[in-house]
Amino acid sequence: MEGMLKPVTRMESRLIRIISGTDDEYKMKMKCLNCGKMFNKNGDYKRQKFCSDKCNAAYHRNNRKSAGIGKYRHICEKCKTVFNNDQKASKYCSVECWSKKNLFIIDGVKWKKCAKCGETKILNNDNFYNAKNTTDGFCVYCRDCSLAKTKTEEFKIWHKRSRDRRVDKARVENSNYKCREDVKEQRNIVDAVRASNDKWFYLKNKTRILMYTCLRKVKNSPTMEKLLGYTVDELKLHIEKQFTDGMTWEKMFNGEIEIDHKIPIINFRYASTDDPEFKKCWALDNIQPLWKIDNLKKGTKILAER
Repeated sequence: MEGMLKPVTRMESRLIRIISGTDDEYKMKMKCLNCGKMFNKNGDYKRQKFCSDKCNAAYHRNNRKSAGIGKYRHICEKCKTVFNNDQKASKYCSVECWSKKNLFIIDGVKWKKCAKCGETKILNNDNFYNAKNTTDGFCVYCRDCSLAKTKTEEFKIWHKRSRDRRVDKARVENSNYKCREDVKEQRNIVDAVRASNDKWFYLKNKTRILMYTCLRKVKNSPTMEKLLGYTVDELKLHIEKQFTDGMTWEKMFNGEIEIDHKIPIINFRYASTDDPEFKKCWALDNIQPLWKIDNLKKGTKILAER
């Protein structure tokens, strides 16, 4: 019949009692043996002592450690002491024993076992190289094995990559240091004193500033055309032809790309703008765009034509 209430199931009745707070079994409070937190005891587990499985595992793990009890029993290969832990393949009782596993003292003389060839040798500089990251201060490989390792192709590739990373990092840090405001002010003072005494240095800086200023304004300059022998449009077209993948004028003006001299400026010496060395240094054939990091790597070297 319509309007009659449906019968309440056992689960629905339990939920009603829990929500209303009349379920005495659900209301039973327990204190967790591990964390001490009060929690509602679940009626399905009459002997519940932990609020979660995580607390249960942590409690038994800590008790086992404090009592020196473990699943497996071992004998340390270094100090021969008996110890227990949960690791089935443990060989050493502590980190100290593990770090000294290849060290031996025979008749008061220290010996060390090479980790590569397994040969035991007297611990000195004649048999082992010095090392900073070991407890005894010597390399884990003997001299013969260390030399053999450095001659492998894999080691040469790794060493070159590691060296390049360190050099690149140092160059970038040096470049960032030069861009600091206080360093710029100090450098400007030094440059002003040098420019008053060195004509070559003065012309180099003035020409560089003139070139960048004209490129930014995209405006022909009679002074630049008279000094260098070409217009700004010719210079811009010449640089654009040499752009590689990813190069744009925006990145150049942001400092990511630099104008490089194929034959470095340091190789030219001039005292006036009429000097043939000046014209050769700033000629279009001697100018190319390079990424900043590539220009730092190039330095004052002369690279082969691309």
